[in-house]
Amino acid sequence: MKNSTTDLPFLVVNDDPTIQRLFRKKLERYGAESVRAWTGGKAIYKAKSHDFSAAFLDLVLPDMNGIELYEKLLETESHYKLPVVFIADTGSRDELAVFNRLETEKAVSVISRSALSSGSDRIIPELMLASKN
Repeated sequence: MKNSTTDLPFLVVNDDPTIQRLFRKKLERYGAESVRAWTGGKAIYKAKSHDFSAAFLDLVLPDMNGIELYEKLLETESHYKLPVVFIADTGSRDELAVFNRLETEKAVSVISRSALSSGSDRIIPELMLASKN
C-alpha cells in the first residue's frame, strides 16, 4: 500500500553501513524517516510499497550500478516525480563513469561522502521543503 501522507520517508540505498547510519541520523535530525536498502534489488522491492520524498542512491552497488537503479526506480515510481541524489562515496573509476553519464543527462544531483560527513547537508531540508510543494 502506498503512503499517502505529505511527510513521506526518504529512500537511502547504500551498501556502506557508515553511510546508512549517517543518513539515518541526519534525516532524524530534521524529523524525517528513512527507508533503507543495501542493494538495488531491495530498493526496488521497497519502492513497490512506498512513495518517497526523495531517494539517495549509491552510484555503485553490489547488484547493479546507479543508472540501472535510477531507471528502475523511475519505472516503479512513475506516478510521481521522484527527486534523486546520488552519493559519490569512493571516487572510484566506476563511480566516475556513472556520474559522467548522469551529468550529461542532467537528471539528478550528486553529494559527496565528504560533504555529507562534514555537515554540508543542506540538500536534506531543501528536499523536504520541495516535497511539500
